Amino acid sequence: MQRIEDYVELLLANFWWYAFNIRKWLGNVLAFIMPVIIGIVLKEAYNSISQLPNVWSVTGWVTHWPILLTLIVLFGIWGLGALQLHLLGFQQSRADELFNASKWMCEDLFTKSEIESVVRCTVWVPVGTLTRTATNRLIQATDYFPMQSRLGITHTYRKSGRRFRTYGVSKKGDSVGILGFTALGCLNGAGQDSYAERLPANVDFVNHMVERWNFSRFKASRLTPDRKAYLCVPLLDGGERKLLGILYLDSNRPRTFSDEVVFAVLKHRPRFKRILTKD
Repeated sequence: MQRIEDYVELLLANFWWYAFNIRKWLGNVLAFIMPVIIGIVLKEAYNSISQLPNVWSVTGWVTHWPILLTLIVLFGIWGLGALQLHLLGFQQSRADELFNASKWMCEDLFTKSEIESVVRCTVWVPVGTLTRTATNRLIQATDYFPMQSRLGITHTYRKSGRRFRTYGVSKKGDSVGILGFTALGCLNGAGQDSYAERLPANVDFVNHMVERWNFSRFKASRLTPDRKAYLCVPLLDGGERKLLGILYLDSNRPRTFSDEVVFAVLKHRPRFKRILTKD
């Protein structure tokens, strides 16, 4: 039963990633085959102009199902895209700005070799709904920077480093992972400037994530196992102390996030907050 729940949670967590990529793939395919579809539809209309369906005739639309199917696919694809952006809560251009801000920050703080093989960075934001902002889920707003690297766990890295994944911050009232711990800490009014963890030496990664951070064993086994240090910096609205997002970094070296590095990351925080709050 637990395994079924894990798979359902995994499907839900990656729903927007799948939807985004299906929309992108279908859009690329339609760009090539759309002229063919339009040609077929126009040819059929020309050959049987008198039989074109009346707007109010259900039978007519069923008879000309290719036209109806084409319209449904087109409106469905772009409608899903519009819903994605609405639920994400800000425009795609803003996500691009966040990615560029992550890039500039990493290039300012780390060497080229560290960027290519040690550190990665992304931004998580609260999931927006049609009526409110949810407090129990985050969505990955940007791809990891760097997008391509020489990280040892290449397959796992590329699979888990893409935007639009969602993340449940709690399970049965307890926080899940350092992301969940950061989010709940801010929402409960006990927020800190930063949250960091350095994994103990020779620790079993999966067991540590299960026992320390409340992941199920299934989910823990899907995390990138070479990560040795984590850093989360909450991005808060100064007035209302509202959680705007979380700047997330991890590393395959345990001592990457020294006090000096954390202080330098905090200096970049205003840029991310401006992007998240601008109209």
